[in-house]
Amino acid sequence: MKKFCILISVLLFTMFLGVNGQSPKQSFKAGEDFLEKAKYTDAIEQYSKAIQTDAKFTKAYVQRGLAYSLLKNYKEAADDYERALVFEPKDPELYCWAADMHFKLNADSLAFDRISKALYYKPNYIEAIQLKVLILIDLNRYGEAAKESKMH
Repeated sequence: MKKFCILISVLLFTMFLGVNGQSPKQSFKAGEDFLEKAKYTDAIEQYSKAIQTDAKFTKAYVQRGLAYSLLKNYKEAADDYERALVFEPKDPELYCWAADMHFKLNADSLAFDRISKALYYKPNYIEAIQLKVLILIDLNRYGEAAKESKMH
C-alpha cells in the first residue's frame, strides 16, 4: 500500500510539472522574459505551456493574448482575452482588450458589446471611451459617437 501511495504521489507530481519539467509559474516567467525581449513566438510557447499545466491560469491567457496581438494575430489574441474573461468576468481591462481585438477583426457588434461591458464596470475608463467612439463611427452611428465623445 505504501508503494502504491508513493507511486501515485510521483505521478501527480509529474503531471503537475508537465512534460517540460516546469511548473506553470516557471513557464509564465519564461514567457515574460521572452515578451520583454520582443521574442513573441517564444513567449507564446511558454504561456501555452503554463496554460497546458494550469487551464485556469488567467494571467497566462492575458499575456499570450498580448503576444499574439503584437504579432498582429488578432483572432488568437481575442480568443485568449475571451478565455480570460471566463475566469475574470468583471475585469474592465480585459473587456477593453477583447473589444480592441474584435474591432481590429471588423467584428464591430462583438467589439461594441465588449466595450460596453468595460464601461459598465469602469465608467470613466478613457481608453474604453475612445475605443467606443471609434466602434460607433465604424458602425455608422455618428450621432452616438459625437454624444459619447462630448460626455467625457
